[in-house]
Amino acid sequence: MKRATLHIEGQRKAALEIGRERLALLLLVFSFAFIGLSFRLFQLTVIEANGSREDVALQVAAPHQVRADILDRNGVLLATSVPSVTLTVRPSKLIDPAGTAEKIAAILPDLSPSFVADRLSKRRRLAQIKQHLTPQQHYLLNAIGDPGLEFVRDYKRVYPNGALAAHAIGFTDGDGKGRMGVEGFLNEKLEALGEDQGALRLTIDSRVQHVMEDELWRAMTKHEAVGGAGVILDIYTGEILAMASLPDFDPNAVARAPVSYQNNRVTKDTYELGSIFKIFTLAGALDRNVIRMDDRFDATEPLKIAGFRIRDDHPQNRWLSTPEVLLHSSNIASGQIALKMGADNHRAFLQELGLLDNLSIELNEISSPRYAGRWGDVKTVTVSYGHGLAVSQLHAAQASAAILNGGTLIRATLMADDPISQDARSTRVISPDTSKVMRELLRLVVLDGTGSKADVPGYRVGGKTGTAEKPSAKGYRKDANMASFMGAFPMDDPRYVVLATLDEAKATKDTFGFAGAGWVAAPVVGNVVLRAAPILGVEPSERDVDITVDPLLLVASDRR
Repeated sequence: MKRATLHIEGQRKAALEIGRERLALLLLVFSFAFIGLSFRLFQLTVIEANGSREDVALQVAAPHQVRADILDRNGVLLATSVPSVTLTVRPSKLIDPAGTAEKIAAILPDLSPSFVADRLSKRRRLAQIKQHLTPQQHYLLNAIGDPGLEFVRDYKRVYPNGALAAHAIGFTDGDGKGRMGVEGFLNEKLEALGEDQGALRLTIDSRVQHVMEDELWRAMTKHEAVGGAGVILDIYTGEILAMASLPDFDPNAVARAPVSYQNNRVTKDTYELGSIFKIFTLAGALDRNVIRMDDRFDATEPLKIAGFRIRDDHPQNRWLSTPEVLLHSSNIASGQIALKMGADNHRAFLQELGLLDNLSIELNEISSPRYAGRWGDVKTVTVSYGHGLAVSQLHAAQASAAILNGGTLIRATLMADDPISQDARSTRVISPDTSKVMRELLRLVVLDGTGSKADVPGYRVGGKTGTAEKPSAKGYRKDANMASFMGAFPMDDPRYVVLATLDEAKATKDTFGFAGAGWVAAPVVGNVVLRAAPILGVEPSERDVDITVDPLLLVASDRR
């Protein structure tokens, strides 16, 4: 009996020991499970929520902010934000990742299957697949029916006129931020206006802009030029009606064109504009009473200065009157006039015209005027006829407007509703009397001088040619010119400046082997005036400018 009792007690102890061991094992399993769950919770809430820098970049971008519409001066829509949809994926909710990836790649053929499969991998909680779906894409993707696919409401920036005025308008990047043009310069303002459903109105006239771009393209094609630029400016307000830089790009599809096409040749590039600068040299000397209209200058032989010999491209080999200096575009006489002004006075006048300062236009794409070395007599002579000082095309148009509008420099603007008053943008540079004389002289250049191919019957066009060899590391290139023509109309009461430039234009049979500004750039301005004048309300007339210049001064004798 005693042995039986001891046996039972032994079995109870063994069973109790086994129970304790099992309980300890169970507690250990629960502990490991708790630790695992805790780690996974930390991973989900901290590690995956924050992610690495690379992983964050692959997450869903914030929906684009609605931006204000951009309009031209007449209310034509140039840029707008339209409702859009972005496709995102939440991999943890996918029912059939492989099948869904295959279907997405078929609907969105511009995305590679490997890219889509990577986005659907479970190592991400949420990832963006494609922004700005078309309505058809949205419908087909939604029809897949996989709950892991999600659609986010967004906004897409659209430019209804494609490449028209692209450099003035600019574009937005993948994050919806403005890049270049007024989109970039006024990015925050456009976002703020967008929230208030406002709009930004530019001075650009879409019709006139099209005319300028079209005529430049035609000339570039005809003369096999590598580029072209054009600007039309209201000389009394400083408003830019057209700003064309070619080749250009479509802001709806920026990546399709080379990045170099985004360069704004009107404001960013700087050129030596050649004989257009003779306008400024002559106007400054006349206004400061350094010369008179009946003065004459010896152009019988090259001008010698500091070992250099300055020659004329259209030599007359005789004494020239003041009007003839512009009429025949004499480098020799222009240099003599600038020397009479003196280096300091000549430079100071160019400074007053804004030719040595940065533009104040509403764009980030601007460059400073460029010149090298000391501004002594040699620099004074070369700059007098447009060499040795490189400025943007808009610099030259703005300064030319000041010479023609009665003598007031008005800073150019792209804003139709300009918050800065015109008075604050204006500075007197020459007298109204000097301005009147310059109008007559520039009309004579078109009637009887180097700008004859810019003439348009009825519109009294005036202007000046400018041809400059392009500089290189080894000096000036004889085979490559920047050919420009600065025109204005109607010259009896001028309202608009039209400046056109062709980069490396080549001669044709029609130009008899010449590629100078009078042959390739002047016709562009003439064609622009012919097409744009009616749009701008300028009516043709049989009357012409009342030329008060003494006719005897236009055929100077060989005697002084």
